[in-house]
Amino acid sequence: MYARKCLTFLLFVVHIKLSRNQVLLFGPCIEVETVKFFDIEKFLGLWYEIERFPTSYEEFGQCAYKRFQACGRRIEIEHGFIKNDILYIVHVNSTYAPGNDAIFKFKKNNIDSLGIPMSILATDYTNYAVVYGCKNNDTIDIKYRITSRKSPI
Repeated sequence: MYARKCLTFLLFVVHIKLSRNQVLLFGPCIEVETVKFFDIEKFLGLWYEIERFPTSYEEFGQCAYKRFQACGRRIEIEHGFIKNDILYIVHVNSTYAPGNDAIFKFKKNNIDSLGIPMSILATDYTNYAVVYGCKNNDTIDIKYRITSRKSPI
């Protein structure tokens, strides 16, 4: 009986730890329509995150941004955020190819263990972008972000 209570408590603690930083929705990813005739050259540069679902690696980070840079035949995305007065910066490479849909694909890595793609649902290239990410797995990790060229601070 004691072992069962301990196991139940342990599972509860693990559940809270895992779920407090991710927004998990179950079922298949919804089909979304990305920006038609996406112009990567106009999209490159600095974007500030205005709203987002939290992700596990940010854990309550603030003042987040993404910088999209062309590096040869790939797009490098620099993601920065502040947590406990420390600026954290993560660099990831995308397999985006000009002329494709507005979807940036990533390989699994130490930061994002699922390799969740980033789809641009809407943008005017100068003021805002709505970004969505989802990947089918045993658990589904869904992220929405609303970004802006202007810092919210």
